[in-house]
Amino acid sequence: TNLTVSGDITASSGAIGNWTVGDAIYNGRTALQTGAGMYLGTDGIAIGATAATPEFKVLASGALTATSATITGAVTATSGTFDGTVNASAGAFTGDVSTDSKFIAGTGDATTVIDGGVDPATGPFYRIFSGASSTEAENAPFSVTAGGEVTAKKMTILDAQGNVLLDSDTGLGAA
Repeated sequence: TNLTVSGDITASSGAIGNWTVGDAIYNGRTALQTGAGMYLGTDGIAIGATAATPEFKVLASGALTATSATITGAVTATSGTFDGTVNASAGAFTGDVSTDSKFIAGTGDATTVIDGGVDPATGPFYRIFSGASSTEAENAPFSVTAGGEVTAKKMTILDAQGNVLLDSDTGLGAA
């Protein structure tokens, strides 16, 4: 029942415990997308209970599939797609960030929206607005339309020295 070996063991096929040894090493899963269990072959690695779509798979090309992953440390990617919500508790975006919809920061009356939307009936609408919920651009105290029209319900314009040139509450400032 015990075996001690010194040197090489060579076999073209066989089993070690519940593991099958052949062109690949596997337990239950006989290929990347066949069966449930674990598979290790020259075409990749697969682990999971779902036959056709293993929960964890790495192809020989390096393509990784993980249906539920927690990743710590730095992640570097040159492109990608997210479905659902992406949350970040801290950090910064660097480089260009683009969206084919809108960028929304904040909630409620503290919302700022940058929107590149187009209404089929009226054409381009508010491109930037702030101070209203994301569905109330027309009620926002600050907005800029696609045509460049600026609405500011309260505004102060200063010169380079900090002197008031225009105050929306009192009118023109001292020149």
